[in-house]
Amino acid sequence: MSATSRPDTCTLYAVYWRAEGVLKVGRGQDDARHKTWIRRGAEVAMLLTDVPVEWERAALDALRGPFLRAFDTEREARWLLGTSYGHTECFIVPAERRLEALALVAAAISRQGDIS
Repeated sequence: MSATSRPDTCTLYAVYWRAEGVLKVGRGQDDARHKTWIRRGAEVAMLLTDVPVEWERAALDALRGPFLRAFDTEREARWLLGTSYGHTECFIVPAERRLEALALVAAAISRQGDIS
C-alpha cells in the first residue's frame, strides 16, 4: 500500500446505545473511532481488527433491509454522535432485536471470507 492509497484492512466495529436503541456499524484504522462512540455512551457490541474494508459494506447491507435508518440527516444525528459523519451507519434496533442484528452482521461478513 502506498502512502496515498486507502488501506486494505481496518477495524470493524458495532456500537450500541441501549437507551436510544441505536446500533452503529463502522470502520476505522485504529481504536480512536469506536472509542469516540464509547465516550458518547455507546457500548461495544462487536470489534474485529485487521479485516478487509469490504466487510463494512457487507455488514451495513445486511442491516438495511430489516432495520430502519436511525437518522436521515447529519443534523438529526449530531445529538448522539456529536459529529457530522456516520449518521448513515446508524440503525434503529430495539434491545430485544440487538442479537438478531449482530447475527445478521456476522453472517454477512462470514460470507465475505474466512474470519481468522
